[in-house]
Amino acid sequence: MTRALLLGLVLVCLPTFAQEAPPAEPQGLAAVRARGELLWGADAQGGAPYVFQDPMDPNRLVGFEVDLAEALAAKLGVRARPVLGPLARDGTLRRIYERWGLWNAETAQLLGDADPSPRGVPEQYEAWRAAVGRVPPVLERVRERYPATLSLFARGAVMTLGVSLLSMALAVAAGVVLALTRVYGPLPLRWLATAYIEVVRGTPLLVQLTLVYFGLPQLGLRLEPFTAGVLTLGLNYAAAEAENYRAGLASVPAGQHEAARVLGLSRWQTLRHVVMPQAVRISLPPMTNDFIALLKDSSLVSLVTLTELTRTYLNLANAMRDHLGLGLLVAALYLLLGLPFARLARTVEARLGRHLKEVPR
Repeated sequence: MTRALLLGLVLVCLPTFAQEAPPAEPQGLAAVRARGELLWGADAQGGAPYVFQDPMDPNRLVGFEVDLAEALAAKLGVRARPVLGPLARDGTLRRIYERWGLWNAETAQLLGDADPSPRGVPEQYEAWRAAVGRVPPVLERVRERYPATLSLFARGAVMTLGVSLLSMALAVAAGVVLALTRVYGPLPLRWLATAYIEVVRGTPLLVQLTLVYFGLPQLGLRLEPFTAGVLTLGLNYAAAEAENYRAGLASVPAGQHEAARVLGLSRWQTLRHVVMPQAVRISLPPMTNDFIALLKDSSLVSLVTLTELTRTYLNLANAMRDHLGLGLLVAALYLLLGLPFARLARTVEARLGRHLKEVPR
């Protein structure tokens, strides 16, 4: 955007300079008008929304900079013509491309150069490889590199944990509502709950996240990346939680319900004091498994620009060219994040079932 604004500023000010500057300036403007063309330069591979190829006509450039140049040319009474500019003509662009090892046949064709072969060694690229791109020995990485990355991984882990805990809280709350609706609700609501569960379970989480973050703005609803990630994960896992809780409710013997009615308990009291405690204990293991799965699936929120644990790993691995070692490190961090919750779930499960006959675990 900065370069586009700079381009606009220069071209907009050109007529003013022509009026107020010494006689040489009007001659330049007069030359533009005499030629009938306003020559302007841009990166043809810059991409949308600046400059990009028309999808319906690849030979035509469109974009913000194109429209700006054409509007300014119209003010001058000439037509706009994009050119590569003097950097291509004097060989500067070629030297820059060669320094970074980017000169090839496609680049030469783009710049109108008949020689596709590099003329020298890409010294800048080789210097980067020597300084940063070199993968040190394992012991050196363990002693120096990996400890230096722990603070970055810690920030990513905090983001992962925050997204996961909030998403699971939403999933539990929504799952309870869906399960109770599907088991005890009126027929139309049971149908709606069943339809929601089947649709959400039957579509990929990645597609759902894309629809929420990139699709809803087309309807006028724009969510922050963190909100979109938590909402999508929570509503997705709510469907799985609903089935866990429904299975727990169905596992309570019918005699428990009958005994509660004999004691004069209402349906709500029966659910609250008799059915739910037993259903929760049965549903706890799969619920724990779902949380650990959600902890790993939270890596998908990197799609919406959140830098969590996996995105931190990918950024560091690409920069250090060390996908194996850093991958093992981030895998260990995910394991460490999940183990305390698995242990907590086993403790709660044992406490809820302490009145039952002990069974092998």
